[in-house]
Amino acid sequence: MKEEDAHTVPLTPCTVELLRGIPRQNGCDFVFSNFEITGKNRPFSGFSKAKKKLDAAGSALLGKPIPHWTQHDIRRTMRTRLSRERIPAEIAEMVIAHKKEGIEGIYNLHAYDEEKREALMLWERRLLSIVGPS
Repeated sequence: MKEEDAHTVPLTPCTVELLRGIPRQNGCDFVFSNFEITGKNRPFSGFSKAKKKLDAAGSALLGKPIPHWTQHDIRRTMRTRLSRERIPAEIAEMVIAHKKEGIEGIYNLHAYDEEKREALMLWERRLLSIVGPS
């Protein structure tokens, strides 16, 4: 997170399974890191370079250039789809780490972790229906 505030993301079963399948580097505390490159125990950085590699791999796989996209397109797509799944706007905004504004942000200190978990479970089911049989 860019801010000092923590952001809790409830993990869905498929997310946990995917994360457990990622090889961990000895002595590294982070699932996603540059440890192999730098040998330092720090979180991943270099998103621009990684996106260029992803675009190149996607183009090679498709046999043609993939249309332009940005990392924020992923956030926008998820946020839009949460609305389509009828997740209340305040919950959808919290899932993507937007803070409560104004008086709501001052007086309502509820973290909505269970509500975020329910929203992410709906999102997981939707993604699974897109990528293949359950």
